Amino acid sequence: MRGNNDNNTSNSNNAPTPNRVSGPTSALSSFLREHGIRVVNQSRRARRETNSRNDNTAETDSSLSVNVSTAEMQTEDAVLETAAQSQVTTTSITTAVSYRATTGSSKTKKRKRKNGDDSDDDYMDSDNDFAPSSSRKAAIGRSRILFCTQCNGRFVRKTEESEDVTICPNCRAGSPSSSSKKSKSAVRRKRTLPAATKKSIYSKDLLPSLQDICISIVANYIDEVESFGIISDDSFEKIAKIISRNRKLNNQTAKLFMEPYRKYLSLYDCTNMTEDGLYMISQLCPNLVKLQLIYCGHITDKVLGGYKEKLHNLKSLELSGAFLITKEAWISFFKDIGSRLENFSIRHSARFTKECLETLVMCCPNLKELRFGHISHLNSDWLTVIAQLKNLKALELSWTTHGHTFRTEDVVDMLSKIGSQLEELSIKGGHDLSDDIVTNGILKYCCRLKRISLEQCDQLSAKTMVEFFDNWNAKGLSHINISRCILFDDEVLKAVIRHSGETLKQLNLHSLELLTPAGLELLAGNGNDLAACDALTHLNCGFVRSMDDFVLQKLINHCKSLQNIEVWGCHLVSYIFQKRITSHRI
Repeated sequence: MRGNNDNNTSNSNNAPTPNRVSGPTSALSSFLREHGIRVVNQSRRARRETNSRNDNTAETDSSLSVNVSTAEMQTEDAVLETAAQSQVTTTSITTAVSYRATTGSSKTKKRKRKNGDDSDDDYMDSDNDFAPSSSRKAAIGRSRILFCTQCNGRFVRKTEESEDVTICPNCRAGSPSSSSKKSKSAVRRKRTLPAATKKSIYSKDLLPSLQDICISIVANYIDEVESFGIISDDSFEKIAKIISRNRKLNNQTAKLFMEPYRKYLSLYDCTNMTEDGLYMISQLCPNLVKLQLIYCGHITDKVLGGYKEKLHNLKSLELSGAFLITKEAWISFFKDIGSRLENFSIRHSARFTKECLETLVMCCPNLKELRFGHISHLNSDWLTVIAQLKNLKALELSWTTHGHTFRTEDVVDMLSKIGSQLEELSIKGGHDLSDDIVTNGILKYCCRLKRISLEQCDQLSAKTMVEFFDNWNAKGLSHINISRCILFDDEVLKAVIRHSGETLKQLNLHSLELLTPAGLELLAGNGNDLAACDALTHLNCGFVRSMDDFVLQKLINHCKSLQNIEVWGCHLVSYIFQKRITSHRI
């Protein structure tokens, strides 16, 4: 009893004790922190604790207590009157009405505390308790999700509609009695339905093909497969991705993908492959032209030497996670492969240095694609060396580490030498880059670009980007990535559509908080000067808080080629809408 009394005392005071243990960090919190997404609002628990402390503070004021008590008495009378008028409704409906009345009482308390203390200006209204908790301040939506007081089903009510609307459109169209009878009969039929007959039903458009079913079965029993036989390159690629995703790729299963006649080989998860398994590629696939190895942490100098000696037709090499290859091995590889190398990509490496880059530029002058990402030694000094590649068509510089950054003047100088030949430019994580790389670099020198990515270049301003797209001569962009450029607003998106709306295929707007619903709807056209983006196939609107059901529905109706929309973190997209798009390929 003593322990219970102590707990009750501490709970009633709501005072945080010094030895309070905080809970574990959620996966979403870790994800947001790793990607630099700021958290500006409080959690739901913190709001409740703040509310409780404000209640205790308000009780010390006698005059305020009298007002609160009067409000509570009025609320109780309202609850009793409401309950008396709605005796024909169910108990759950009466409880919901009482809860809304109590919520109204809490609103009265908050208004009085706000008038008495100006420090609570940022205190959220109690209506937000019905909204899902968010890591950032929620955008003001154009609708709310409510429960119908007759059929208890969810429906969406626009903010401009009266708050008295508590009945869904279906119930308003028919009589309440008939609606309730239909809902009861539906519930009765659902209860009598045997559990064994409940199977997921695919729509006609989403029904998997026979080829996909066969590929799925082969991937599930990959350990028992002796040979794939003669299959198409697309099927071969699908099987490789499924096996890699299931972490079933090892030295034994990897042999199924190694054939002497194969010219292209992509292994997307080599975590379970040892040094011998990776070396086996050079022995079983001597005619390789392109080799892509992801998560190849066990690749060593010996393996790279085997590729150098036995892969005489190799022109493209992409490695991710090659931590064990030394500087000397890289230099020897570039010297031996020489001008034959055309594409080179390396990510997540700590031993690739500027000296390796200098050897690459000197020995491989025919290089057309160069991609660096998460390289420990990647710095602004590398740009002067990269500017010597006169045949370069695609360049990616992503995510410097250990405090290294790209200087604006170095980027502009590099673009002045090779910008006129580039068809793809990707600069990710350029936190210190200013508007000059756009006005003095890309605008002046890059007139042939088809793909551009400026992800998380968060110093770029919206005004500069609008002027850039309106005055840029390079028309017909197919891929644009401006995610996490937090200063971009609707005007930037409008300029993008004016510039490349007809040819745009992929657009990434991740974490652009300043976008509004009206701005997002411009992708579907405005009926005047902006046409719908008919060629758009992939759209990323993750954590764009203004995305809602109405915007999503309009994009689906007007963007005819749309196949994939990412709406992670868009809390205004309701569960109701997910049922409407089951017949669409999204």
